[in-house]
Amino acid sequence: MKVYFILYVTNQERSTEFYKRTLNCSPILFESGMTEFVLSEDCCLGIMPAVDIKRILGDSLPEPSLAQGIPRAEIYPLVDDPVVYHKRALDAGAIELSSLQNADGEMLQPTL
Repeated sequence: MKVYFILYVTNQERSTEFYKRTLNCSPILFESGMTEFVLSEDCCLGIMPAVDIKRILGDSLPEPSLAQGIPRAEIYPLVDDPVVYHKRALDAGAIELSSLQNADGEMLQPTL
């Protein structure tokens, strides 16, 4: 089974650039309306403009502009060196909502 996680975003180009920098890889697909990144052999991350999903699903979704600034998803990649990914995300413009911690809640210290 292959799994796709699709994030609905305000700005596809800006979000694509953020994930390129954070994941340190290029998307396998970048066209108007969809960007895809391979996360593993069986998992992809999709980036879709919120206005496009609104057009597809119609009135079953609230107006995307009304939800601006409200987090709509979380991504928890399990990686060998989370400090490196964390730094790349911050460098790409992420806003840190909480400090980097391991699963037990112990704070991780940068080794860069």
